[in-house]
Amino acid sequence: MATLDQTIENEYGEIFHRSLITDRFIFYTDDGDGIMMFYVNDLERRPLYGYGAEELLIEVILENDWNWASEDMKYNIQCILEAESDQGSP
Repeated sequence: MATLDQTIENEYGEIFHRSLITDRFIFYTDDGDGIMMFYVNDLERRPLYGYGAEELLIEVILENDWNWASEDMKYNIQCILEAESDQGSP
């Protein structure tokens, strides 16, 4: 799978767009709630989908441990950080 492409198609014909890059991971999301994650140091490894990828994405966002994000993902990051901030407020 060509994980350095801006857009990729999985084996089910679903289209994913590169959304966030860290030193360790490359995250792709679709137009719904689909997510897949590749390991930067092992691009041939089968991508992680769904809940596991989502958990890592949230962790990366909360730790501010990312290098690049698409405009859509930047909006999502802002929403996630605001929600996290609201949860910590009395």
